[in-house]
Amino acid sequence: MSVYRRNYDRERDAGSPGGEVWSFDFSYRRLRCRGSGFATKAEAILAESKARERLVTQGRMPIPRTDSTFAKVCQQFITSRKLTRAPKTVQSEVYKARQVEKFFGRMIVSRILPFDITQYRDKRLREGVANRTANLELIFIRCVLDHAIEQGNADNNPARGIKLLREVRRDKPIPSDAQLQRLMNEAEKTTVGRQLVVWIWLLALTGLRPSEAFHLEWPDIDFEGLKIYVRPKEQHALKTGKFRVVEIHDVLMPILQQWRRTWDAVFDANKKGRTHNWVFFNPRRQNFPVETFAKAFEDARDASGLNGMGITPYSLRHYFISKAIMSGIDLFTITKWSGHSSTTMIEQVYGHLTPEFRSAQMAKIHIAAAPAEPQTSAQPKPEPQTQTTAQPEPLAVAQAAS
Repeated sequence: MSVYRRNYDRERDAGSPGGEVWSFDFSYRRLRCRGSGFATKAEAILAESKARERLVTQGRMPIPRTDSTFAKVCQQFITSRKLTRAPKTVQSEVYKARQVEKFFGRMIVSRILPFDITQYRDKRLREGVANRTANLELIFIRCVLDHAIEQGNADNNPARGIKLLREVRRDKPIPSDAQLQRLMNEAEKTTVGRQLVVWIWLLALTGLRPSEAFHLEWPDIDFEGLKIYVRPKEQHALKTGKFRVVEIHDVLMPILQQWRRTWDAVFDANKKGRTHNWVFFNPRRQNFPVETFAKAFEDARDASGLNGMGITPYSLRHYFISKAIMSGIDLFTITKWSGHSSTTMIEQVYGHLTPEFRSAQMAKIHIAAAPAEPQTSAQPKPEPQTQTTAQPEPLAVAQAAS
């Protein structure tokens, strides 16, 4: 019988799960095919029959198993991601890899079972992480094991059968027009001053990511064509690495023109002259581009009374996209402006509507007749009207004449 049961001892057999599992092992035309990690004998028999069918009828050869550990495959996966993903994405995955390797690092990647993955998930939940964090780590494990299959280190992905945890997602805060104006007024009073105000307007009226605005140069702004070109650069490759164009809003145009005149005056007075073309520069070291407005933005937010809402620079991006949705602009255009690869992200994440807009939409619902209030026994029933010879009221006479 090719199906058998095996007891694993984690202390004796490093990289193996503890407890009883069912496996199968058979040979076909000098090719050996194995599988493990099945909770019951019936599951192992079914998997074994499918493997035989795949070999006999479809002529597929089983992928040879190797002794590569999860840590080794994980590092190979991170190396490959550096060639296809943005640096910030890779940095986030490196952090996840450090956390996941603490549990799976020494395990043989081809011997990882669904039981191990659920054990890791439960362990993380006991440590107090949110469901969202646990799900992101599970997705990372799936990607690593898919990479192991592509490299011939495994023939199945046990993480594919593990369902994601339920997440409670909260609406991202969106400032109202009045709140945004208060933020602008307080930003003018910060140490950065007018530069911060221009930066806030730029994010709120273009939907640029904060990092994209920091790496914006004057040649990227076409004042005649009324366009802003968001280009990948050596210092900033962009999140998607794709070039895009954002039209300049009528409100934003005079703000950028005024800032350009101020910018020219600052560097005309600079002893070193114009050493760069960055739109935003370090106020203390003018020859260098600015890296962040975090402290000044927090001061302006707190002074404007918005600290309790959780407003961040990214909220200005949400503000722009939500305004575009509420203005009836098609999602495809909004996707091109914001730099997303599809409209799915817009629909799921950025489709936030302000309370004022929702109230206005509710008022548009027309109800033909409101339900009559039910009469109770305490209310006296109206007496039937009788015809009298009394003179009609003046209002009734006027209505009849009209």
